Amino acid sequence: MPIILMSGCDDKLGTQMMREANPIASLVKPFDEESLLRAIRIALRDHEED
Repeated sequence: MPIILMSGCDDKLGTQMMREANPIASLVKPFDEESLLRAIRIALRDHEED
């Protein structure tokens, strides 16, 4: 299952936790609509290949 992580904090611990989760994308607020849509497209594309 593809994972997209979103966080309101951009700190060292949060960054480390995001990296360890191995998500399709990690978005830190505030992020723009295009970044979210791009992450969703990648997640859907990768999920279809499985």
